[in-house]
Amino acid sequence: MPYLSAFIIFIMCCIWQTTSAIAANEKPDVLFFGYEDIENPPYYLGTGQTIPQDNPGLTIELLQQTAKRLNTPVHFKRMPWKRGLLNLQNNRLNGLFDASYKKERAAFSHYPLSIKGLPDPTRALMVQRYMLYIKKGQQLFDWDGKSLRFKSSLKTIGIKTGYSIGSDLKKLGALVEEASNSEKNITKLIVERLTSYADLEGMVDQYLAQTPHHRQQVEKIEPPIKTKPYYLIFSQEFYRQYPDFAESFWDEIARFKLSPAYAALEEKYQNAGSN
Repeated sequence: MPYLSAFIIFIMCCIWQTTSAIAANEKPDVLFFGYEDIENPPYYLGTGQTIPQDNPGLTIELLQQTAKRLNTPVHFKRMPWKRGLLNLQNNRLNGLFDASYKKERAAFSHYPLSIKGLPDPTRALMVQRYMLYIKKGQQLFDWDGKSLRFKSSLKTIGIKTGYSIGSDLKKLGALVEEASNSEKNITKLIVERLTSYADLEGMVDQYLAQTPHHRQQVEKIEPPIKTKPYYLIFSQEFYRQYPDFAESFWDEIARFKLSPAYAALEEKYQNAGSN
């Protein structure tokens, strides 16, 4: 009988060790996330490849805290948005943010989905507004929040390269012209090569705040052209290897955003922006 008990204990130990090994394999050793090299306050601050140490941005700290809660180190790398999409598609990144939903992107990445199989806004990083910017005093179209009615033959609206708003504008009857940054788009707007410039509100407002000679010549019009949730998306390969971890990461984002700690971060960046 003692031999039988010892044998049972031995088998249980083997099972526990095997289960632990499987669980360890279901979690990556480290995470590599990419994001854009253009400032988007308060979500990510600074420009270029540098990641600020003290105040990197609300979304950066959200993801750092989420990774910490799941006991997984995370490293960030900044790059142009279109390159980030390509790197995710080629599995050079585990994840990329912040991405709105596009069917074309879903073909090579994974979004957090609801039980209905649709993108789950409760697990999004944030909601952002795309606004239209025009040359001051020169609105060449009517926009009521539903339809664009152009008043001249110039129907070209500028966007940043690779941004999802391009497909929305085309559905509204606009022509779309891409450029790599706000400076190039606003310069084209001022010299009347564009009828408008559509971009994320936080990015353009920050650029204009730092560029008085452009701020004096440009105005923003309401209502927004589009309001969208934005997500952390994982590569196909990463999700295939770690599906449970990916789902847990999105779940933890949602939980942390409801916490007092996240509210404190929001207040911190709101105060930083008003200084």
